[in-house]
Amino acid sequence: MSTEHTTRPMRETEDLPKVWQPPTSLETPVPPDGVGYRWVRRTAVGEQRDDENNVLNRLRQGYVVVMAEELSPRDQERYVTLETGKYSGAIGNRDLILMKASVEVIAQRTKNYSDRANKQMRAVEEELQRQNNPTMPIHVDSKSDVTTGRGVQFDK
Repeated sequence: MSTEHTTRPMRETEDLPKVWQPPTSLETPVPPDGVGYRWVRRTAVGEQRDDENNVLNRLRQGYVVVMAEELSPRDQERYVTLETGKYSGAIGNRDLILMKASVEVIAQRTKNYSDRANKQMRAVEEELQRQNNPTMPIHVDSKSDVTTGRGVQFDK
């Protein structure tokens, strides 16, 4: 066993993780204040062609592609930088690309889709009530939970 000292700089102990967590392939870097990150499909699974409509849809909603130089050096090491193609220099993950938007835009988008879903649920419940037969009553008792990728649970 060699007793030679390495010239490689040692990582500071405070940089080391304190708690082990199982890895997740959809983990995102910690976004700056006021910004949210989201993985967006950029290619069809197993194909090399771009799914341009999906990325353009997000761009129209206010999202922007996250470039590698926007991340800290440590995060640049932890995430893949796309080297070729239209999104060269962006952060990628297999067929996904990292995009960002302001938390206000994300909240407005979430509210829009939530309102649409609630409107559809009300329409279904109203239709069930119209079809309700006193001899076979329909009882609507529904509740849903939403769990995010970070393990935070929101009751609706």
